[in-house]
Amino acid sequence: MKLSVFYLVFLLHLINAYYVDVREVTFSLSGRSSEPCKTNDAFCAPKCTAIARCINGAPRPIFTCPSGQYCNDDNGPPVCGERMGFKCFGKGPDIKFKCAGLGFFPDVSKCNKFHFCYKTDMGGGNGGTTTSTTPGPGLYDPSTDFSGFEFTCDANTIYSPATATCEPNTRPCTTLPVRLLITVAFYIFLVKPLYHWKEKKITYVSGVPIFGNMWPVILGKAATVDVIHKMYLTYPDKRYIGIYNFATPTLLVRDPDLLKKIMVKDFDVFRDHRSFISSDVDPIWSKNLFAMPGDERWHEMRSTLSPAFTSSKMRVMFSLMKESAQEYTDYYFNQKDMVVDDFKDSFTKFANDVIANTAFGVKCNSLKDPTNEFYMTGKSFTFKGFRGLIMMTIVFMPTISKVLRLPLFSKKSVRFFQSIIKENIKARQEKNIIRPDMLHLLTEARKGRLTNENESLIPEAGFAVVEESEIVRNSKKRKIDITDEDITSQALLFFFGGYETMSTMFAYIAYELAINPEVQTKLQKEVDDVYKELNGDLTYEALTGMKYLDCVVSETLRKWPPFIGTNRKCTRDYTIKAEDSNETTLYMKKGSPCFIPIYSIQRDPKYYPNPDKFDPERFNETNRKSIHPFTYIPFGGGPRSCIANRFALIEGKVLIAELVRKLEFVPVEKTQIPIKFSTTNFIPIPDEGIWLGIRRRKI
Repeated sequence: MKLSVFYLVFLLHLINAYYVDVREVTFSLSGRSSEPCKTNDAFCAPKCTAIARCINGAPRPIFTCPSGQYCNDDNGPPVCGERMGFKCFGKGPDIKFKCAGLGFFPDVSKCNKFHFCYKTDMGGGNGGTTTSTTPGPGLYDPSTDFSGFEFTCDANTIYSPATATCEPNTRPCTTLPVRLLITVAFYIFLVKPLYHWKEKKITYVSGVPIFGNMWPVILGKAATVDVIHKMYLTYPDKRYIGIYNFATPTLLVRDPDLLKKIMVKDFDVFRDHRSFISSDVDPIWSKNLFAMPGDERWHEMRSTLSPAFTSSKMRVMFSLMKESAQEYTDYYFNQKDMVVDDFKDSFTKFANDVIANTAFGVKCNSLKDPTNEFYMTGKSFTFKGFRGLIMMTIVFMPTISKVLRLPLFSKKSVRFFQSIIKENIKARQEKNIIRPDMLHLLTEARKGRLTNENESLIPEAGFAVVEESEIVRNSKKRKIDITDEDITSQALLFFFGGYETMSTMFAYIAYELAINPEVQTKLQKEVDDVYKELNGDLTYEALTGMKYLDCVVSETLRKWPPFIGTNRKCTRDYTIKAEDSNETTLYMKKGSPCFIPIYSIQRDPKYYPNPDKFDPERFNETNRKSIHPFTYIPFGGGPRSCIANRFALIEGKVLIAELVRKLEFVPVEKTQIPIKFSTTNFIPIPDEGIWLGIRRRKI
């Protein structure tokens, strides 16, 4: 219905374009240097209200006729007098077009015509252009800003906008109105794509020009995640539907088996993410694993870096994470009374400290010193407010972001991290320092020293872990050239992926514990038993052995995944065959994008009954066996899954274990129940933050 109404409006506009009157066109152009006015004689100006002559190659009014008199040059030199029945022509017709600037402008319908717009301030003062020095009422009235003439080129010549002169007629000339050409371009680039899915006979959600299905987001009426989830639920029995990601037709995949084909079985066809930042705009970003195309270089880089994120390496970094978690917990434990805080903001400080410590070798405590340079620089990676709008532009409108040359990272942030990494690497090499952090692992990878160890004896981080794919594990290992810029790029991705998304995960765990006290009590009992058995010194093996803690984290990632979705792009033509009479075989061309709605799949009542309820028992030892692997993908799936998923899980678990051991979360007056997502933030969180109370446990 919406498209039908729009199409009617479009037709009316098209008809109007054919009948546009040139005399009513508003010109808004810049000055030119042509000199069409060459006569030495005076002549009547348009409307015959003034006498004009050529001055500096342009027509200038030099004398305004007194009120009630008009210029007449029919029988000789122009003179002012009473009209006496003569018809006024001047040096052109009584032109009605408006001038909004100085210069020469082509006619919109005739190739041999053009118009000249000029400033009419002839008062001889600032900006005056007349050579007349005779003061008095005879001067041209300067109250009118602009006026204009219409000229016709000589025979066999046409007006050239490039030179602003009449030239021999040696080029093709169209007499179609400019508005018609604009209308046709509007249709081809903005309207025709909206019929993409209808032409393919694929079930789709109608969109509007330019903004597609994202119009409510642009208006600030709905969050991106809510718009996508509503579209997902519109056709519950479809394996996939067509949507419009702004002006780009995009396939939204709903079926887990089809997702498995796209993300794993047919990975060679869907090996790329949709590119949204070109390398010339942000060269650092283009070198990380997420942004790189899935070619041989990506395979080599992924297989080289993969050993840095195994369970054995996480066990090595566990002590650094625990140190940061204990400092964070002690800050709140040392407060005498209950503290009410925005824990989305608070946990960004913890995420910052962990990443600084484990990835960059920098020690900081952002709760005690929130103005430290590392944290202040990290805040530029948040996606709220203006940064959120930039992020949405980059992700959803990559063409516009490329034209505007919008980088994902500011130059100041990049220089800061480059400096830290360069100085750290240099100091470690000179002093032979070995520190069990990510920077050490990346430099070891550069030397070709990282290998996949036997992980069978090391406990896995949790149910949400995504195993490295065979495609990556079986890649031919060879030493590749990894530069400092490559290391900076991966470290920035690590920070970018962990700073905002992990703090969101921690905040939602705390939120669910606060509003579900029975869950918090059960988790505290498990944690108390483990710490008692270990005399208060938590180990990696004990942490990964906490089954209910894993259930709580897994359920949080189901209900509140850090990312609302991910995407893939066809690297060659692909066919999705119809499975029943209600489907049409879909032929996808090379470059076609797919969207994988992580949030919506994990909230689908078909796979998770009562999906809005927080129920950790969905992931107990019995129930987790019945979960379809591709209905639970908080870290993505297949070879392009999040390489640092184990890091995220261990970081979250050690933090929550330390917190609930000594403290408890409670809802307060500012706690938002239920959560209402921000309409300006790319991450699914509330505008107001996640406010909770935290206090010492009563033991």
